[in-house]
Amino acid sequence: MNETTFQAKDIAEYYNTTHIHYEQWWDIKRSHSLHYGIWDTSTRNFREAIFNTNRIMMETAGIKDNERILDAGCGVGGAAIFVSERKKVKVTGITLSERQVGFARLWQLKKD
Repeated sequence: MNETTFQAKDIAEYYNTTHIHYEQWWDIKRSHSLHYGIWDTSTRNFREAIFNTNRIMMETAGIKDNERILDAGCGVGGAAIFVSERKKVKVTGITLSERQVGFARLWQLKKD
């Protein structure tokens, strides 16, 4: 059996290389997400689907004010940003992609 092994550098390279595609087709400058989103009968567009994903994640995790949260594999920080805008929490995001870190930091600078 031929088995492929991916290392952290391979994963980082994938996201660094494909970031431009996510900007174009996923609209990450507005959605801050690389997910498809959760669609239900009332969902009208992609942004609402992303909102649903983040809302359900936050509710399912039972996130409360004054908690510290680790978003492992945070991508461009969409879920971390979503939670931090709705709860008084300290969120730390980690990703293998330097490009995603830069994108998240740029977004945070624009916000502040």
